[in-house]
Amino acid sequence: MIRFLDRLAQALRALLPGQRRRWLWLGGLSATALLLLNRPAQAYQVQFTPSSPQLGDTIAVVIRSDSERPPTVSVRGQTYPAFPVTAGQFRALVPTSPLDAPGRLTVQVSGDEGERNLAVGLRDRSFQTQYITLSPGRAGLEGTDYEFARMDALKALRTPEQYWSGPMARPSNGRVSSVYGLRRYYNGVFA
Repeated sequence: MIRFLDRLAQALRALLPGQRRRWLWLGGLSATALLLLNRPAQAYQVQFTPSSPQLGDTIAVVIRSDSERPPTVSVRGQTYPAFPVTAGQFRALVPTSPLDAPGRLTVQVSGDEGERNLAVGLRDRSFQTQYITLSPGRAGLEGTDYEFARMDALKALRTPEQYWSGPMARPSNGRVSSVYGLRRYYNGVFA
């Protein structure tokens, strides 16, 4: 046991040369705990792209880390998976909606290197509006409970797997029939 402690003391002196005579065995505090107390604190380095997002943007949260395990990214109580990009770098994609409120958005990054709460300003943005007038016989038509349930299930879908590689591209070269974020009113009622 004495030889082990001597070797441990030598190792500690090599790691922490300026603290040779300060090492005391503190009742029950192990050498590993002492090493951990003397290590510099690690903290995630986080970058947002775009750096000044507006309503409807998807925010890429790029995280640099010494850990091999991806951190967790949470916004407004919703958790988004972070996927490895390169060694020591992860990315989570956080969507925003045209229906969100502009203002301060708090992004929480947590994992092996602790927890960081960062704020990003979500800027306002104007979207086109379309007014549609339906005939009295069609004015009260709505989707079925089955259709609404299917859409809710699709919107709630979160997977831990990454189903893409490389940059994202347009899914189709077809004609764009409606712009993103278009606000529709049917007979004066917001849809």
